Amino acid sequence: MTEYDQLCRILNEEFKSLEQDKMIEDKGDKESQSVEIMPMKDLKTTLYRMALEEKDFLPFFNKSHDSPEGLRKFCDYILLAEHRKRNHEVCTFVLLIELKRGKNGTAAKQLNASQTFMEYIYSSAERLHVDFNDSEFDKEKVTTMKIVIRKPISNKKRTREDERKNANNSDVKYFETMRVFPIQQFIENRF
Repeated sequence: MTEYDQLCRILNEEFKSLEQDKMIEDKGDKESQSVEIMPMKDLKTTLYRMALEEKDFLPFFNKSHDSPEGLRKFCDYILLAEHRKRNHEVCTFVLLIELKRGKNGTAAKQLNASQTFMEYIYSSAERLHVDFNDSEFDKEKVTTMKIVIRKPISNKKRTREDERKNANNSDVKYFETMRVFPIQQFIENRF
């Protein structure tokens, strides 16, 4: 069993996105953002939608007015991917994806919180192997990427503050698109 298969077994199917080939953010008051995931040969994917407003995600965290700021922040999507290379090597990818329509705002903080959550999932998979003789899980075989997908901003609206924030979050990949996310560009650049 691959690391991808194990992660899919651990994450609750209730959070699988209804549309596996499209990411949508609809805030109700603004124009929705819809991004299609371009398929890639020899790539298996599962898309999870972690929408706090839709489901009771992270129910053990305090939801009251006195909870710490940012406690329940999370990215919009987790895209699990398994790529089989020509030499039959299997690579697992976890893409933490935040959709934005304007400035990046809290995107990096949401992605950092999501990475912490995934580290817990990786540790759980390792614990299942040690304590219950489940399949071995090697988190060194998993590549985690933090990605912000946003609608293009005209050069006139782009500010030095945006550029500074992007430089300070060098582990976050920023991708501007109107409608299509070329997953191959992110997967193949990791080899």
